[in-house]
Amino acid sequence: MSERVKTIGEGISRIDGILKVTGKATYTMDFPVSNVAYGFLVKSEIASGKILDIDTSAAEKSAGVVAIITHKNSLKIASGKAVRGGAMLQDANINFFGQNIGIVVAETFEQARAAARLIKVKYEKTEAKTDFEKSKMQAVKLKDREDHLRGDVETAFQNAEFKLDEIYNTPIEHHNPMAPHSTIAFWESDDKLTLYNESQAVNGVQGAVAGALGLKPENVHVITPHVGGGFLEHRHVAEFPPGAPARLGR
Repeated sequence: MSERVKTIGEGISRIDGILKVTGKATYTMDFPVSNVAYGFLVKSEIASGKILDIDTSAAEKSAGVVAIITHKNSLKIASGKAVRGGAMLQDANINFFGQNIGIVVAETFEQARAAARLIKVKYEKTEAKTDFEKSKMQAVKLKDREDHLRGDVETAFQNAEFKLDEIYNTPIEHHNPMAPHSTIAFWESDDKLTLYNESQAVNGVQGAVAGALGLKPENVHVITPHVGGGFLEHRHVAEFPPGAPARLGR
């Protein structure tokens, strides 16, 4: 490796480092938006099955609630191909634990969270496919990608001149993002949307949102000054009337 591009073992200054450690970096929730509504996500408590009934009557009467969106009344998205985790709120099927099954929209985040706890869901459970050995014969080959193998680990290990066979243990680690999982969505007009959203792939967010809502990519403006953690990202998009901004969080 050339000394000119050597980075291993070298201290590197991050251009956003000082802003982040001094608390001056702006994240999604730091942008002021007037007349904002807050969205709180309701998540599945089973790993596999379907929703038989979702009772939102008590939540609808809760203080400050503006709307409750579930698969029963959600707008049908134009395309969910680029949306992580599948198309959101499009049917009653449950594909994983913690799947988003509803959004409570209220005047404050606390009101949305309180109302979400009043929603009662009746499920029909099916067996979750979590055993790889049991399910490997049901694996489906991807249509757009060929299987790829490189090298022969077992043969190389057996024929190696020197062998090291050890077990290493590491402690449990938790990612600690400096910013909450959230998005501010603001409709500039019927077909122009601005998002304050932290992402390592701004163009990916733009394409996913445009595809989901049937908008032209150039009409989706994604603002991401800083990323407060690149460990695990959840992106949520909800449809609100033009002119009504919304904060989505969990």
